[in-house]
Amino acid sequence: MHSFKPFYEDYHKNRLLPKRIIGKKDFTYRNIVEVLDKFCLRGKVLDIGSGVGTLDFYLAQKGRQVIGIEISQKAVDVARQSQRLLGVSKKLRFIRGDFFQLKTKEQFAFVICSEVLEHLQDDQAAIKKIYTLIKSQGQLLITVPSQNAPLIKLGAIKKFDQISGHLRRYTLDSLKLLLEENKFKVIY
Repeated sequence: MHSFKPFYEDYHKNRLLPKRIIGKKDFTYRNIVEVLDKFCLRGKVLDIGSGVGTLDFYLAQKGRQVIGIEISQKAVDVARQSQRLLGVSKKLRFIRGDFFQLKTKEQFAFVICSEVLEHLQDDQAAIKKIYTLIKSQGQLLITVPSQNAPLIKLGAIKKFDQISGHLRRYTLDSLKLLLEENKFKVIY
């Protein structure tokens, strides 16, 4: 996983500090926020590939304790600065690291893996690792790029996938199979 580090440092090099916390009206995040509001109701949260902390700030504002783990030091630096500016310092902790190397006996009530799996060489190993991090009855929110997106069918974003480090896309069935093969039950 460490071979991806230079890619993500470059990806985050020009990131600006978020000036506000996202909400239900944000077009980009409205579906994720809806799921978080419905399912992420209590307990500690782990955000794998937390980037600059966008989802984490939202959850901290709602009172959740959140740990974000991110491979890019630049993204973690931006997240930590934003954390102070947005006034959510007490509920958040950002760690620079590879989640495969995360050494903790702690398990989480809710794990977020948003727009991460498609970047990982071994998505099967990632799901297995995530399973060890979730409490019994805990929940996992995964978002991935769709193989069935209209622009994919037109061949219009193949270059985007290459530039953004996407190794694959998923269908609903392929993602469901990956999860079920690794002891997860799909509920939404």
